[in-house]
Amino acid sequence: MRKIALALVFLLLLSSISSAQSLWKDGFNLYGDKRASKVGDIVYVVVEESATMKQKATTKTSKNASLDASQKGISVLKGVLPANLSAKGSYDGSDETSRTSTFFAMIAAKVVEVLPNGNMVIEGEHYFKGNKDTVKIVVKGMIRPEDISADNTVSSTKICNAEILYYGTGVFGSVHQPGILTQLFHLLF
Repeated sequence: MRKIALALVFLLLLSSISSAQSLWKDGFNLYGDKRASKVGDIVYVVVEESATMKQKATTKTSKNASLDASQKGISVLKGVLPANLSAKGSYDGSDETSRTSTFFAMIAAKVVEVLPNGNMVIEGEHYFKGNKDTVKIVVKGMIRPEDISADNTVSSTKICNAEILYYGTGVFGSVHQPGILTQLFHLLF
């Protein structure tokens, strides 16, 4: 009898332990995937953009014109113009422009919309201020779930309709701006 009572107490204790609540939030998986998948999730965009532009233009023109006053129908001008009149003109010009730019940053972006096919629209802004400079970086576009790596990052080269904007003001931004006297000089001449 004592063994049966002990077994019943043991079963009651065991059943009360199994109905305890979880320590984790609903849907949390300790070993699960932490990639962005729904509105409000954060994904890290690795901005790695480089562009090279080279443009070359060459122009060459020439023109020759001549007039012979002795030809039929022009004899009226015989006394006014010399017998033979000729003109020549030519122009040679060339121009070459080249520019290379490289940009690297990592920006947190938020999923603002999940499309029916699973693709996600993301938007993110990053501000940096230091040494009298202000930098603002904006990233917008659409990403595919399969382009998000296991560490929840996506390369900017994988963003569809990517809009990556970089604004700079302050000492750094003004270095490339001509001074006011130079601008006035260019305006006048």
